[in-house]
Order: sequence, then structure tokens, then C-alpha cells
Amino acid sequence: MHKLLVFAAVLACAVSVAFAADAPAGAPASDKSPSDLVGQKAPSFTLADFQGKQHSLADYKGKIVVLDWFNYGCPVVKKYYTNKDFVASMNKALVGKKDVVWLSVTSSAPGSEGYDPAGYKTAAADFGKVNLTLRDVDGKVGHAYGAHATPTVFVIGKDGKVVYAGAFDEASGPGEAPKGSNLALAAVEAVRAGKAPAVTSSKPFGCSVKYAQK
Repeated sequence: MHKLLVFAAVLACAVSVAFAADAPAGAPASDKSPSDLVGQKAPSFTLADFQGKQHSLADYKGKIVVLDWFNYGCPVVKKYYTNKDFVASMNKALVGKKDVVWLSVTSSAPGSEGYDPAGYKTAAADFGKVNLTLRDVDGKVGHAYGAHATPTVFVIGKDGKVVYAGAFDEASGPGEAPKGSNLALAAVEAVRAGKAPAVTSSKPFGCSVKYAQK
């Protein structure tokens, strides 16, 4: 019964097939697909972290930037961050390196799942999360990137262009443990080697981003 309840909770927030990778070019921000940005300049932003410090994409000019849309209350996000092999490999490869920065972005609106700073602090400790998380409270950055699901990950090359957008890995559905290739890490390593990633986009899956209601 417990497994059924967990699976139902995951399915309730799953949006993997709701947002196709071929959204029409020039579509309104809310209709964008992450893959629309591949090959394009990444939208600029300035956001505060949970301690109130401001961070701008321009601060990391000349570096590889990994962005993942994050919500600590989403079971799909949780499965990645609590998978020791997955988060450990991401931390080892990305955190503290001179040529790359890994930032999470939460677009949860006030009062919605994933917004509460105290809840974030507890979850970050439980998840072993050591990379910065930026707060996109009004959702403008999330809409600019076409982020509809948590998690959604983008890899931005040293020239400021998006080289990968989509899911973290290639083979794990909402109810499965991470497996297969880590597409985000593969994209980072390709850029480091001066190559284009073999896979540049995939369909994100997870929970709907908890944007403020218009």
C-alpha cells in the first residue's frame, strides 16, 4: 500500500509528456519548451539566493553554467538529490571547479510547495545539496527558460549559449531510480573537451513548476 501511495504521488505531479520539445518558435514565454533555447544565448538574470545574496548570470561569463529547476517538495527532484551516487557524482564534477558553476533555481511562488526557506534549509541538508539555489519568486526567469517541470536542467557553454536542455538523465521515468547516462554531466564534459554534446535536448519530467497564478 505504501508503494502505491508513493507512486500515486509521483504520478500526480508528473508532467513529462505535457510539454513537448517542439513548441513553436516565438511562442509566449509560458508556452516555450526548454529545447527552444538550444543554440541560443541563455536569458540573462539576477536572482537572490536563500541568504539574500544577489547572483547574475553575467557573473559567470566564460564559465560553463549548469542550471536546474528545483523544488524540494517534488518527489522526482527528491529522488535525484537523495540518490547518493547521482548527487555525489554531480557534486564532485561540478561544485567548486574553476571552469563551471552549478546553480539551482526555484520558481515556487509565495505560499506554494518549495517556497518556504525553513523547508528548503531542512531539505538541502537531507539531500546533501551543496550547490547554490536562487529564488525566482515572480517566475520571470523560469518562463524565460521555458521551465515547466522540476527538475529541468540547462547547460550553458562558455560562450553563453545553451548547449543542452531537458532531463538530468536518459532513462529514469518518474517512478524509477536514476540510471543510464547523466546527460547534464555528459554535456559539461563535451564542452570541456571543445565538442558539442552528443545529446542536446530531451523531454523533462517531474512536477509542475509552482508559478504564481496570474
